[in-house]
Amino acid sequence: MNSFHKSVIKMRREMKTLLKEPATRLAFLIKWSDVRCKADKGLPPQERRRRFNRSTRARKLDSLKCWVCVRAVKLIRHHIIQIQHGGGNWHINVIGICEGCHAEVHPWLDASAHPIVEEAKQLDAAPF
Repeated sequence: MNSFHKSVIKMRREMKTLLKEPATRLAFLIKWSDVRCKADKGLPPQERRRRFNRSTRARKLDSLKCWVCVRAVKLIRHHIIQIQHGGGNWHINVIGICEGCHAEVHPWLDASAHPIVEEAKQLDAAPF
């Protein structure tokens, strides 16, 4: 079992214990987006992303609501452990989130119009 598989198992266990609050779920995604592990199959990130986008699994989302804020909006497929950090295309590493929550996870995207921005920032500032 490589480091990616171990990381995903640990991440899913933690995911099961999360509260249903959007800020808690967003903090979870931000934390796991920085996890680095050995790349799955040793393929470069661009090739793994290209293969994922071609797969039928990538086009199918499990629900019609954002996993973080539970709003019924258009969803984006998000790798919990990012591809460039060694994350793989397992269905358990991919969730559907809205554009606003996706922008909160990735700092280079604009999330200023998202409704839970302030709540998530307050949670990040609180000590664990």
